[in-house]
Amino acid sequence: MGLLKKALGLVWLALLPSLLFAGIEDIEIDLEIINPGAQVFIVGDFRSNLATTNFFILHLANTGPDQVPMYLEAEIKYNGVQIARGNSNVINFPPGYPSLAYGNQQLMLGALLPWGETLTLDEFDVDLEAVENLENQILATGQLPAGTYEFLMRAVEEGSGVIKPDIIPDNHILIITNPTTLELLFPGRSVSENTIEEITTTFPYFQWQTDANPLAVNYNVFVYEKFPEDETVQDVLSHPALLQLENFPLNFFQYPLSSDPGALSGQVVGPMRLLEAGKIYYWLVQSVIPTGTGDLTITSEVFRFKISDLAGSGTYAAQILALLEQILGPNYWPVLQQLRDNGFEPNGTIFLQQSEIEVSDLLLILGKLNRGEMEVNDVDVY
Repeated sequence: MGLLKKALGLVWLALLPSLLFAGIEDIEIDLEIINPGAQVFIVGDFRSNLATTNFFILHLANTGPDQVPMYLEAEIKYNGVQIARGNSNVINFPPGYPSLAYGNQQLMLGALLPWGETLTLDEFDVDLEAVENLENQILATGQLPAGTYEFLMRAVEEGSGVIKPDIIPDNHILIITNPTTLELLFPGRSVSENTIEEITTTFPYFQWQTDANPLAVNYNVFVYEKFPEDETVQDVLSHPALLQLENFPLNFFQYPLSSDPGALSGQVVGPMRLLEAGKIYYWLVQSVIPTGTGDLTITSEVFRFKISDLAGSGTYAAQILALLEQILGPNYWPVLQQLRDNGFEPNGTIFLQQSEIEVSDLLLILGKLNRGEMEVNDVDVY
């Protein structure tokens, strides 16, 4: 009998922790940053921002059979240092709710729960003095300074104090970089300069650079034609754009856009016309940077360039030969070299499958061939 009592006692001791903690262990909690790729967090007044904008969603569930008395414990860390913490009121979380979700705005103002209680994260203390000069940087810029921010949320069982941590620990971290620069490289020069750079191709490459994370930024690109009656930069930019490209993921492309395979990831808005020799063009770029609560747009200065009057002749020949060289391969290189030696230049009338086409159309077709969008069935050399 004594051995039986001892054995039962050991079983009871083994079960005791699970019996005590089963309630909170059945709670699932996950704080999810709405925009995890954010590079900027605009806060203004950091304390009020927590209640006026949604930057995270809190997922809650009770997967067990019992009601659990609990409260939330929140913490914000900057480069590993706690700068804010807070608790919610106590709620009695009943079973049968496998999926609840609330934004930080609802939690700060008071989220009405399905069973009638209200969950409020109202006791929130912000200590910006925990990190030297942090408060001054926020007040000066209205943004969180660059660094790593962790937004932590835990469920705590009332009475026992047992903590249930976030079930997905990697989706509540923001790495803020605060990019500020967007510089155009080519073609052209700034409109603030007196000289206008001339280029000798109607198919130029456009390129720019930024200090934003290339994996978390997209670009809007605008190219405009300058008309004789335009007197100011704003006059030029008031016309419909020759090219308006939205959400482009790269920092370069070749005009026209169809000559660049990366363009498939962007969206061309409206019609696009080819550039012409002898004309002046303006262009600018916007970088669209994700923030904690939306997108921030940085706009470049405006560049301009002129296409030389010579671009309509010899440059066409050089580009057509270069494309043909890539399309036809080494078997036709001697023929192409002979064309170069003889001063080949597109002139007269060009026919493709018995239809007359312009040189510019031929260049677009050759570009599609080069990318594999069309195939060459047969080649005749005269």
